[in-house]
Amino acid sequence: MADGRRRAAETVFSAFKRLFGSGARSLKWGNIVREVNLKASLYNRMVSMAAGGTGYGTRERKEEGRGEERSPGAVQDSYEMD
Repeated sequence: MADGRRRAAETVFSAFKRLFGSGARSLKWGNIVREVNLKASLYNRMVSMAAGGTGYGTRERKEEGRGEERSPGAVQDSYEMD
């Protein structure tokens, strides 16, 4: 992985852990998976809103006339400058 991409990934993990803690609170595997997915979805929505988006996925962005479809992923949104 390129150094810049690694730095971006480490930044996202650091921010994620600062917001939600370093571990899951659930004890059962299925609940852990749900908890992490929910936290990741919430984090991506927060990053999208902070970047001026609606907090929703690519479908809504395209319908708003923002041009090409882009992933609302946290890493990508955190360093893209329009």
